[in-house]
Amino acid sequence: MSFEDYQNYLIEAKNEKISQNFTVFDICNSETAIEKKIDNTPDAQIIKNAEMVINAILEPCTKHFLFKPIVHCIYRNNVLNTAVGGVKDSQHCSGINSGKIESAADFTVVGVPDIIVVNYIRKNLVFDQLILESEGNNHWVHCSVKASGNRKEVLKYSMGKYVAI
Repeated sequence: MSFEDYQNYLIEAKNEKISQNFTVFDICNSETAIEKKIDNTPDAQIIKNAEMVINAILEPCTKHFLFKPIVHCIYRNNVLNTAVGGVKDSQHCSGINSGKIESAADFTVVGVPDIIVVNYIRKNLVFDQLILESEGNNHWVHCSVKASGNRKEVLKYSMGKYVAI
């Protein structure tokens, strides 16, 4: 697909529901992809993988906090992952030639401190990794889910390092 096709895909993706509150748009929309003209169109396996993090994490957070989280990232293809400085084995890229059944979301809940979101997920939901992240004035929660073998690892990204919390 071309970048223009991706832009048209995003328009249609807003109407393609994955769950009660989330659409395919939430999976593949990316400010960086648009800014850098990167086609970030997901394939069927990526959409299926993304349904896990939507149903296991984002929908329960929506119900608990009574507000749909703002999704900053669910899926990134390899080109986009490189453009944002993502790690090579990022769970945001799962499904790309990996065969892994996992997915991750970076998100915030407006009006709710990230640590409260982290504590809710930690105590109530099944997850693989849960990371309190920040860069400059930006902050978000990263949460991933696997089909099996979830580690329930809770970390904070601080001063260029991941530390357990």
